[in-house]
Amino acid sequence: MLCPALVAMLRGRVVAVLLLVLWPLLGECLAGAPLKRVPGPDGVSDWTPFAAGRAMLTDASACSSDDRPFAQALAGPHLSTPVAAAVFSAYAAAVTAAGLWAYCRRNTGRG
Repeated sequence: MLCPALVAMLRGRVVAVLLLVLWPLLGECLAGAPLKRVPGPDGVSDWTPFAAGRAMLTDASACSSDDRPFAQALAGPHLSTPVAAAVFSAYAAAVTAAGLWAYCRRNTGRG
């Protein structure tokens, strides 16, 4: 849902795919650095979209006690799987709604 919604908003498949590839690699690192300095609860950068996606796909609680630190280091964020799934789904729903709005707005009045 993310890619078609971004294509509708950005009007270009190449730009949307590049954004989806580069955001997890560069965007969240650059956006997460200032978030670590924000006063408040620890792990604010864990709530970014693809960090939540990584946490959603890695359930460290299912690992043995010896493998748990490795799984947590691999996943990065310390969100539980259901919370991470809800966070990622909320981001996906917001991007999808914005893409639908952009698509409908652009095609309104065209037969």
